[in-house]
Amino acid sequence: MFVIDFIDKHTWIPSVLTIGITASLAIWQIGRQFQNTVESQRKSKLDDLHLKIYDQIADAINGLGNALTAANSLVYSLPHSFEHKIWHDDEIKKIGLPSYVNIRERSNDLYAKKYDVDCNYLNLLSVIDKYELAFSDFGTMRIEINNKFEQLTAAYLEFSSPIYIYLPVDVEKEDQERLGIKIYPAPMLDEKALENMKNSSRIVCELITDLIAYIHDLRIETQNTLISHIFDGKKVLPRNPPDPTLHKVLSVDKGSKIHMIKRESI
Repeated sequence: MFVIDFIDKHTWIPSVLTIGITASLAIWQIGRQFQNTVESQRKSKLDDLHLKIYDQIADAINGLGNALTAANSLVYSLPHSFEHKIWHDDEIKKIGLPSYVNIRERSNDLYAKKYDVDCNYLNLLSVIDKYELAFSDFGTMRIEINNKFEQLTAAYLEFSSPIYIYLPVDVEKEDQERLGIKIYPAPMLDEKALENMKNSSRIVCELITDLIAYIHDLRIETQNTLISHIFDGKKVLPRNPPDPTLHKVLSVDKGSKIHMIKRESI
């Protein structure tokens, strides 16, 4: 009763209490909104950074993929070019006419295609190194890709080294009239050398195919790691090769520590 009577005699007390409570609620609400705004801005900046990193790694993967495809086309076509010329020369000789089929590929083509692959591979590694924290879980995956790249480099050297002497060389334009030729002739390889070229070409093309598949896995894992949350947690399914026992699928989740591929020795 005393409290009630006291409040009745001091009518300003409820107003003061109401103002205090309202002010406290307002301050709490403003603080909460500020915290939410800061968190939203932080998340937005982090999402922007993730998208920036993904754009850079995707461009690097595209560049390497294009370079590998171009190298694969050259390596695959070379044995067929020589095979076609050997067949044509034999057929045209039967009717006593000179051969008019020439090898179009040049030694510079072999060098340039591998150089392009190397440059794009180094660019891919530089992006991963630049954002090392973002790719901290990709260590084993990177090792697998690097091992495959080293295998490709060795196989490409074994493929290209014996071929240079069989590739024609273009005569400089200022010397063509004086020499009366546009191309320095090159010796033609025999059947055994052609067979060796076919085998080494097949090995290089298989390694290129594997490496293209690996960087496709890298693209998938990068999307799932860096930008999946931006798209409501959606995930890209891993690559599904026709025969999983013959091909390795790289995955961050599995740490790339899956069974070794079963294939003929290289």
